[in-house]
Formats: sequence, C-alpha cells, structure tokens
Amino acid sequence: MGSRSGPFARQWKNARNNHDGAQRRQATDGTAHFCRGSPLAGGGEVLGKTVEKIVSGGQTGADRAALDVAFELGFATGGWIPRGRLAEDGVVPQRYKGLVEADSDRYERRTELNIRDSDATVVFAFGPPTGGTALTVRLARSQGKPLLALDLEQCTRDEATARMQKWLAEVGPRVLNVAGPRLSQEPRIAEATATILRAALR
Repeated sequence: MGSRSGPFARQWKNARNNHDGAQRRQATDGTAHFCRGSPLAGGGEVLGKTVEKIVSGGQTGADRAALDVAFELGFATGGWIPRGRLAEDGVVPQRYKGLVEADSDRYERRTELNIRDSDATVVFAFGPPTGGTALTVRLARSQGKPLLALDLEQCTRDEATARMQKWLAEVGPRVLNVAGPRLSQEPRIAEATATILRAALR
C-alpha cells in the first residue's frame, strides 16, 4: 500500500478538489452519498471490539482489499462467492479463507446472500455507485439492513474514516459486509478501501 504522500493520496486529493463547491451528487436511486463529521475520540478502541468478522464477495478491488485488511488485523473472514469461485481475473484465490460458493455463478446471487447474512454493509466508491455496487445499495435497502455508502470523490481519507467510525459506533455490527467496484472499473478502489478500513477498525 502506498504512503500518504504517494500517488493514491495525490489522486484522491485532486479528485476531491475538482468537486469542491459543487452540489452533492445523487446516486441512481436519488440518495446522496457523502462524508461529513469529525473523528470520534477513542473510536478505534471501541470498534475493534464490535466488528468480529469481515465478509465480501471475493471480487478484485474493494472485496479483496477488505479481506486482506481483515487478515492483517486479525478479524475472521468469510462471505459468499459465485459458484466456481468466479471472478474477473479468473477465480478467487484459495488464500482467501472462509469463502463459500453460492448455488449460482451469478454475481447478483452472492451479493444478495452477503447482505442477508451480515449485520451491516459498507460500500466504497468514487462517485455514485454504479453496476454491481449500485445493486448492493438497492439490496441492502430492500432487506432493511444498515448501510453506509461512502463517495470518496466527496471526502478525504480522514473524513471517510471518521464517518465510518461514527456509523459503526451507532450500528454496532458483528459481521460487516464490504463492497465496492472491481479493480478494472476503479483502479484506486483497493488502496482506498484498505486505507480507510485499516484506520477505522484498528
């Protein structure tokens, strides 16, 4: 992962500066996705005892970044993945433990199951969610599950971390589902997801 002064930090800062003064963008379902708030004092100490397991669909990008951070920080990992371990780069690597193949190779099915079997879902994106990420947002709402959608075009790393800490403190999920674009759709997403999760869950 890059440092705070690396290319990712510069790209994120430049992207946010391009949107300063603009109206908050709306997702396809009409809901604004943004970041606001200040860091919570001592939030990390409390949150480390709240979340016990990180799950995702095993796709490249946000999904695998979440599993990597979970392993790094000592959280249990899991989640439903498509039948045949299908992913955009072939198959989900065997090093990701606890993943279970769904009864279908359709991405939509594993998305539905991961939302169903988790306590809450956080979605990372640069801009309003689209494609499978937008589907995650819709399914979480239709299932009545707690959802946080972070638009990383609208906030800095610290703002996103603070917003996530506040939300986790309010919701208190034990099993957290993490979703976002695949790597081919958003090259910045893996590093952004890992950076925020690492800071929010320590």
